[in-house]
Amino acid sequence: MDVTTQLKLAVKTGEVTVGYKQALDALKAGRAKMLILSSNCPPTFKQRIRTLTAASKLPLYLYHGSSLDLGLACGKRFAVSTVTIKKPGDSDILRLV
Repeated sequence: MDVTTQLKLAVKTGEVTVGYKQALDALKAGRAKMLILSSNCPPTFKQRIRTLTAASKLPLYLYHGSSLDLGLACGKRFAVSTVTIKKPGDSDILRLV
């Protein structure tokens, strides 16, 4: 399964947010179904997200590319360190983990 293709489909047909603060909000509110972190996500962000996803038993996927690559995969023209999947839409992205 190609992660980038599934991520693009989730962005297009589902409900996806980008950003660390939005991820924390979604985790605390129980709206997140999965989180994706870029390979160069800051260590403090990565540790906090790992702690929260482990506590809530949510899937966490470590994207192989940089934050610029992750941003482009989401159709953004800026760096994205964290992607929150709230609704996968027509994608099979939740089956990655």
